[in-house]
Amino acid sequence: MMYRSFVDLVFIILCAVILVLTQSIPLKGLKANPADADATQSGAFSALRIQVVVIAEKWVGVEGEKFIDIQAILKILDPMAQLVVVPENSNVSHHRVMEVWTVFRRSGREVELGVRPKQEAGTT
Repeated sequence: MMYRSFVDLVFIILCAVILVLTQSIPLKGLKANPADADATQSGAFSALRIQVVVIAEKWVGVEGEKFIDIQAILKILDPMAQLVVVPENSNVSHHRVMEVWTVFRRSGREVELGVRPKQEAGTT
């Protein structure tokens, strides 16, 4: 009987330690709209040639052409260019953007994520 109460006490202390640790290290999310950014949040690109790839839910576009198949767009891209993938609008899901980004990265391309500049009040 004495051993059983000792195991119970150790279990209670372990639960209390876990509870204290979970309360002392809060994990919070970051609120952001990834389709918009201010000019102060921009970064520089190091490539001499850059190609912008626009991502929509159902197509991927480059230089005015739209493609349903992501693999088809790989054949027409400049192999020396750095790719910048940009969502068409804020309704494009994060999963879709990351899916296209992953396909490009796996093909050996240098890929950066881009965003539309945030519109100032009074501009169109």
